[in-house]
Amino acid sequence: MLSWLGLFTTQVLLVRSGRTAVHRRLGLIAPWLAGAMLVLGPATAVFMDRLAFETKGAPPDFLAVQLSDMLAFGTLTAAALLLRRNSAAHKRLMLLGTLHISDAGFARWLGDSLEAAVTTFAGEGYWAFFASAYTANIVLVLVFGGLDWIVNRRLHPAYLAGAAWTFALMLGAAGLFFNPAWHTLAMRLIGHRTGGYAPSPPSNTYLIST
Repeated sequence: MLSWLGLFTTQVLLVRSGRTAVHRRLGLIAPWLAGAMLVLGPATAVFMDRLAFETKGAPPDFLAVQLSDMLAFGTLTAAALLLRRNSAAHKRLMLLGTLHISDAGFARWLGDSLEAAVTTFAGEGYWAFFASAYTANIVLVLVFGGLDWIVNRRLHPAYLAGAAWTFALMLGAAGLFFNPAWHTLAMRLIGHRTGGYAPSPPSNTYLIST
């Protein structure tokens, strides 16, 4: 994932400096690197959640967020690569896909504070977890859309579709986190068939996030 951020930044700088031919050649790496991330990301999540369960008893319910992050990244990046000849759509989808895998870093940094702030007004539960997991990502996506509107006086269809897909996956992942059926499935994914249903607090689960 660090390699992906390095590649993404380099590609942006190449376009801004007018070196689009180099940008296209270097972009041939992107499908291979993204494919490796889509294998290693879920595998790492399952391994770390299994380790956390076996050593600390932490339930693996946070897999809902980890796996949905990879699903969002994979689908948005695939769409961006398929639309690479449409530069306006391509760059927007690439940015949205990259933003979606940034939630783990933001959650470690801001998650507890955001959770506490939302809990003060809305109590514990779904929205407190949602805020601690995704507030930074949502702000970035909305700022991106705001800048797009200021510059172009409209929101590009690729941005609208990508943002809607992003928000749908965020809402769905937070819902799964509190779903007993998901807990059972997550236990099976880490190789266990037992374990009571008790969603672990966000402040604990982010420590084992990918």
